Amino acid sequence: MRPRVVQALMRDVLDLCQENDRINQPVVFHTLSVGGYMYGEVLVNIRNHPEKYGDFGQRIHGQIFDSVIDFYGIPRGVANASTRNEKHRAQIKRLVEWYMNTFKAATTSYVRASQAFHDNDFRTPSLFIYSHGDPVSHPDHYETLAQTWREANIAADTLHWTDAPHVSTFKMYPKKYSDQVIEFLQKTGIQGINFD
Repeated sequence: MRPRVVQALMRDVLDLCQENDRINQPVVFHTLSVGGYMYGEVLVNIRNHPEKYGDFGQRIHGQIFDSVIDFYGIPRGVANASTRNEKHRAQIKRLVEWYMNTFKAATTSYVRASQAFHDNDFRTPSLFIYSHGDPVSHPDHYETLAQTWREANIAADTLHWTDAPHVSTFKMYPKKYSDQVIEFLQKTGIQGINFD
């Protein structure tokens, strides 16, 4: 709910990745839930400060999105995460929509981060992990986005289940999850990774 705090934090992450011997290291982002928004702010910072982070995008070899919540799913996601009572969900959803309509500066930041995420300027290979049983994130949205990227010749894999709650796929299916993440990381082409 405080985009400026997240934006500053993500600049700190980028600065940390630019320090000393880290400046040449490849990067893979693995985000969960609201981490998708935070990663969007990383991408916005790269766009807004090309003089400082201009070549950072070339270091991003992969992005893994686990149960992420995009801007368009915030009202539904917050409501579903808060309660199982349908009446209360509807009220919370309306309250979040009111907040987003009232506090335009925050909403503009969310939209900008979401757009950077969707644009995938660096054409970064991606793995979407989600569950159709997740009441918070929006699985159909990510399958559509992955397909859009595939049609643009951007590698986008998906791994999904029907019954895992929000951010619980690794807990419920650790072997399948780990195997798929390792397979994805191997496809990124990062030199020196050994998973044996």
